[in-house]
Amino acid sequence: MTEATNHVNVSSAEMTAYWRSLYPALSSDPYSKNLVTPAGVQQCKHAEIKQDYPLIGRKISARAGFMYDRSVRALQTGRYDGLISFASGFSLLSYCVAEAMKQHQSYQYVDVDLPDMILERQEGLSSDVFADLDQKILHSIEQVGFDIEALYRNDRPLKDLFPNIKAPVFVLEGLMYFLSKPCVKWLVQQMASYAHTAVVLDYWPLHALEVSTCFKNGFEYWGRDNIREQIDNALWSEVDVSGYFKPFAKIEDINIQDFENQHSVQLGEQPQLVDINTFYPVHLVYAEK
Repeated sequence: MTEATNHVNVSSAEMTAYWRSLYPALSSDPYSKNLVTPAGVQQCKHAEIKQDYPLIGRKISARAGFMYDRSVRALQTGRYDGLISFASGFSLLSYCVAEAMKQHQSYQYVDVDLPDMILERQEGLSSDVFADLDQKILHSIEQVGFDIEALYRNDRPLKDLFPNIKAPVFVLEGLMYFLSKPCVKWLVQQMASYAHTAVVLDYWPLHALEVSTCFKNGFEYWGRDNIREQIDNALWSEVDVSGYFKPFAKIEDINIQDFENQHSVQLGEQPQLVDINTFYPVHLVYAEK
């Protein structure tokens, strides 16, 4: 999911897949780009120019890198038995994590999204372009389709949906912008109901519109009525974060530029997310219970 609007036959999930693989050394995802059509690539480049946001690929690659890094670290502790990725879209994060963990104990992996998106994803993954991937890993990842807001309205426990995973790592990449606040609260409570769990997600800080010209201009350009993200719900304060994750013993909350800067240096690259006015000021969270 992205900050860009959709185009005919090009979903935001497809556009995110392109941007998250622009810097594979940073995102640890060289594969998702193979789900992107030529029309998708063209629309991404068009959006970068129209929104005057050339660093969107760098930002999304950094976000993807954090999700990957913290997911792998969590599973390496041996305290968890599976990874559940919500709103997975066209992201191959689960595959990348499973590939990194294949020499360790057996884990379960689940990709969750709306039913139509899951079908589109499965069709794309059946393409010959993915023939070189480890097919055993690829086919071991369960694909589940449901609407999270509908689950919230029906108050259906997450544990009923994933009965075989007792200590999950939850990944919610680019999801919180799309959910109502009551649903966010419910979802975090559901994840916290596990005795052992870890959560990896991102959000926009409450002051984002004031501190980033790029963020402010983006929403003014596209117009509030044309953006699916529920902007008033998506902006979180420190109080929101501490309130949502009160049951969790450990909370790591960092801004995306710190993560990108640190990993760029480790990769021997020049950091690009330096001026906050040139990118969306995303915050990255890792919490464990």
